Amino acid sequence: MKYRHAFALAASVLLSCGLARAHAAEAFRVPRTSWGDPVIQGVYTNNTNVPFERQAELGDKAFFTEAEYAARSKRPVVWKSPRW
Repeated sequence: MKYRHAFALAASVLLSCGLARAHAAEAFRVPRTSWGDPVIQGVYTNNTNVPFERQAELGDKAFFTEAEYAARSKRPVVWKSPRW
């Protein structure tokens, strides 16, 4: 008998969460700038060994081999622009 109330409570909580989630999915709109582009503000990190700009020494090479990737991962990052 006491489990009937717990079941009813759990069912109502799950139902209300499901309805709230469905409403939130319909109501979401991508924020736009005044000229109509999507706003891409956020937190971006640079903790990767993929360079921001393609290096001229790579030429038309599309991929690194496993050995080349491991070697590049171990060498220090060299900043070519001044850091303020």
